[in-house]
Amino acid sequence: MEIIILGSGTFIPELNRNCSSYLIEIGKEKIIFDFGRGTIDSLLKLKINLYDLKTIFISHMHTDHSSELSSFISFIIDNPDKNKLKGTYFIYGAKGIKRRINKLLEAFDMGNHKNLNRIKIVEISANKKIENKYWVVNCFNAKHNPKGECLSYRLTSDGKTIFYSGDSAYSKNLILGCKNADLAILEATLPKRWNSKWHMDGQEAGKIAQRGSVKNLLLSHIANTYLQEVIQDLKKSYKGEFAIAKDLMRIKI
Repeated sequence: MEIIILGSGTFIPELNRNCSSYLIEIGKEKIIFDFGRGTIDSLLKLKINLYDLKTIFISHMHTDHSSELSSFISFIIDNPDKNKLKGTYFIYGAKGIKRRINKLLEAFDMGNHKNLNRIKIVEISANKKIENKYWVVNCFNAKHNPKGECLSYRLTSDGKTIFYSGDSAYSKNLILGCKNADLAILEATLPKRWNSKWHMDGQEAGKIAQRGSVKNLLLSHIANTYLQEVIQDLKKSYKGEFAIAKDLMRIKI
């Protein structure tokens, strides 16, 4: 398994950090967690064939995690070169994702497109398992907004496991999700002094990783103004191996 960071930033636009997106390659299989601004640019820089992106998991529909979905859908349904298309393209997400994406498609005049059957939007929930012969993804509730339409994902393939928190405040579900993971990708967006109800700071992310006994930790989705402090906070609670996510970083598991 190889993980490529397509976007490690937040919703604040930056030249050197795209919004959230993570590509996992398992042999010829390609899975994407989140699809924020800049995702397609990163894929093109890496010479990734966009036709190969058959499986997309969205943690939640905030713009920094989903804003380029409409561009990708347009590429698939409008592309005249049908011979390059590879069956059905799946987008998975929490309850409400169908309604939200359908509104996007309507806004961009794609709501009644004749080729929309190329895209299948699947609503999933906590404890749901999505699998094929190469991988399994388990879903966990994340604590990020009052409506609860947010998920974290645990992907397992050939005995190796990656956990992706998406956006979430501190939660026991995150500890369960990252238990003994080979790599946990956790958000650490804001310092404690901001009193955020819906994000973690470095110390909380470290506590999740420590209690989950993860083998390696990747901190991501960190506010630019917090980047200089986050490691100091992390070390208050976490004693293991870690790195700070950067766009186009590659990690092999």
